[in-house]
Amino acid sequence: MVNSAESALRARMLEIQGLFNESLSILRSLQQSGALHIDENRPSQAAMDAAMTLAGPSGEWKDSQHCLRPRALALKFVHEQAGFCRSLALLTADPYHSFDSMCVISRAIAERSGRIAWILDPTVDHKIRCARAYLVDLVSLHHLVPSRLIEPSDGVAREKKAKDKEKSKAMKREAKELFDPATFENEPSTWNVAGETYISWTDALMNWARANELSIDGEALYNLLAVTSHPQGFTAVAGTDRHPYHVGVLGLKTSQVEKTLRLSLTLYYSSLTQCANYHGVDEQAYSGWEAKISEVYPGFFAQD
Repeated sequence: MVNSAESALRARMLEIQGLFNESLSILRSLQQSGALHIDENRPSQAAMDAAMTLAGPSGEWKDSQHCLRPRALALKFVHEQAGFCRSLALLTADPYHSFDSMCVISRAIAERSGRIAWILDPTVDHKIRCARAYLVDLVSLHHLVPSRLIEPSDGVAREKKAKDKEKSKAMKREAKELFDPATFENEPSTWNVAGETYISWTDALMNWARANELSIDGEALYNLLAVTSHPQGFTAVAGTDRHPYHVGVLGLKTSQVEKTLRLSLTLYYSSLTQCANYHGVDEQAYSGWEAKISEVYPGFFAQD
């Protein structure tokens, strides 16, 4: 028999489920309308950046894709976040058994928000945005190479690894032509492209909190997300108690689910609207979505 508390929780989860489904729909709507395209007739930072002429040690940049890299990466990350929001919508059907998965997804959304805020930072010039985006691609490739070891030890796998290594070398050579300085000694955390170094996950979330003028401690937030998304003992997992017949029983509170889902939505909203603002999108394009957010989470836009 379902008690009143369980009925109330189900009703609440249905509300939130609809909101997260809407979060995916709003991105599709912006895409289909062309709002996230570069439009020369619509004033935007994206259009100005795309038309910009930049130069490095080897002269003027010949490949326009370098100027578009920050935008492309940011949109890639927000697309991934929308997919995570869809997953959260599905998980709300059984929050008690899905809470751990929600925590893992929340961290994944947060990591992308940190990257988007850093890459599309409006307080730096576009060449710095390009350098940051270049670093993200280069470090990703650096980590891809050793991951090839999991593949079968055959000629195809060796060829893939060799191509990855050569591509990494080629990107580093290209970086030296595009940016000054461009140094790649030791580990990726020490690499320097145009005075920029690869930002850590913790620093990225600290930067995200500052960029959105939130009083929240970005470092503490990432530490919390790391704890809740990794395997932990009883002492680090709220709501988990020992049981005489089981290893652990999760006595989860609705408030814990609510906080995790609200945080995920806050992160996604900040990223999607940053991308929209970068493209000069009128806020009316997503005002309906904001109204629904306010209905489900009163005070959402007054949070600090």
